[in-house]
Amino acid sequence: MRFLFRLLIHFLIFYLLYPSWEKIESYHFGVVTNSDALYPYLFAKEFWTSPEILSGWTFPPSNCFFPDVLFFIAGYYFTSDVLVLHASFAFFVFVTTSYFLNIFGLSKFLSLTGSIAFLKLGEMFPDSWGQFYLPTFHATEFFLVFCFLVLLKKDKMNRFWFVALFGSLLGLSLFSELWFLVHSGLILLAFFLFSGKHTFAKIAASLLFGFLIYKLIFVSFQKYGFLVYLPRQFPAKDLILKGINELRLDPFSKINLLFSQKTDLPLYKYFFPAYLILSFLFLVSFFRNLHLSRKEEKKSNRPELLYFCIVPLLSLVFLILVSIEFNARYIYALPLACFVLFFSLLKRLKPVYWAFSWILLIGILLPSHRYFPDPVTQNFIQTGKEMRKERLECISLAWEKWGKLPGASYYWPVKFSYAFSKEPIRLVPFTPDGIYYPWVHNRNWEKDLTSLEPKFFSWAVADKKDKVWNLKIKDTLPCSHWDAVGFFPSSDF
Repeated sequence: MRFLFRLLIHFLIFYLLYPSWEKIESYHFGVVTNSDALYPYLFAKEFWTSPEILSGWTFPPSNCFFPDVLFFIAGYYFTSDVLVLHASFAFFVFVTTSYFLNIFGLSKFLSLTGSIAFLKLGEMFPDSWGQFYLPTFHATEFFLVFCFLVLLKKDKMNRFWFVALFGSLLGLSLFSELWFLVHSGLILLAFFLFSGKHTFAKIAASLLFGFLIYKLIFVSFQKYGFLVYLPRQFPAKDLILKGINELRLDPFSKINLLFSQKTDLPLYKYFFPAYLILSFLFLVSFFRNLHLSRKEEKKSNRPELLYFCIVPLLSLVFLILVSIEFNARYIYALPLACFVLFFSLLKRLKPVYWAFSWILLIGILLPSHRYFPDPVTQNFIQTGKEMRKERLECISLAWEKWGKLPGASYYWPVKFSYAFSKEPIRLVPFTPDGIYYPWVHNRNWEKDLTSLEPKFFSWAVADKKDKVWNLKIKDTLPCSHWDAVGFFPSSDF
């Protein structure tokens, strides 16, 4: 009953702040077409409506099958509306973020406040921090961490159930989210090893069972026809070794990247110094209080908070070593660490703790919400909706104009069209060099096409900057940052 009441509170708050989600949605599915986020929806749609073609899917390296894709499969049973399902997923992330923060010792009130703050951060910067609320953009890694920490905190659990639950969760995590290995895997293992609740033999058995579960899932998906990737298929080891060598030769240039003020990631230049200071203060407090008794330690010295001292820095160092951009979707833990560590340090000063909590909540709730909308946000949302509508109408007109035949396309419009268009429009993805590119894509969509080269199509959807594969264009329809073009095909289908 308490869970349902708490869920209701979260729902009412999310309903109140729905324009925040609408701005994120309007950006990713309107102003731009971030169609990779649509793959769980399309997979779920075909799971229920066209299971015979399901096996053609090519999964991304971090396929987020659990829980993202499973969420959409379950949700599609109740509604097929693409926007409703994505709003539901955003609510799921909103709730799990609150529970995730709560398990680190923050009060339920403050955990909810933290979740609200991150939603508002996503509203302010929908292109970066707003990715947190999109499926397959790695936010549910924190849901996996939450599940492991719940298991860690269980005092009484027999060996069979511990091995079964830990192993199953590990297998699903390894299969679904490669970033879980980079960010959280080792530190969670250390928590279990040093918790004193489980023997080394029990944890070793759980790890073995987890790897068996992972292998079973992987082999089953391959056998069914899905294209899934193994971690060893990516040159992570070579990139890390190369990065370490570069660090050895020129350490200052690499280390300077951590403190760079030139990164495009909003607020990074504030988050990172704040994170370093708060981590230092927490570590001083933590080691100073190690002598406290178990009972006192539970109240004032929470070892699991070391997660937030380690994970952001570990993530940033990994990105630097493998030369990956500082994208928000790889370092969500950075702003969360600032929030959690700040209030954890403040917890000993109860009046100040609660004063800051209420000031923060009022400060992020009052300025704008459903009943007091921000005109700039409303205009942004409306612009995104109009751009989405314009693109869909343009594609439909082009499809009808050029004979309702399949069209060539660059990458982003393909899944966007399949998800939002009511017409049976078929677009085939190609690289700028004209190479068939079924990345995060169902290959069975093109199964009956004999030739997969742009020159065999009579029309295409292309970025305005593209040269449309050097084919002779006979007509063009502008599509709000796209061009639908007709050209003379080499032959008919």
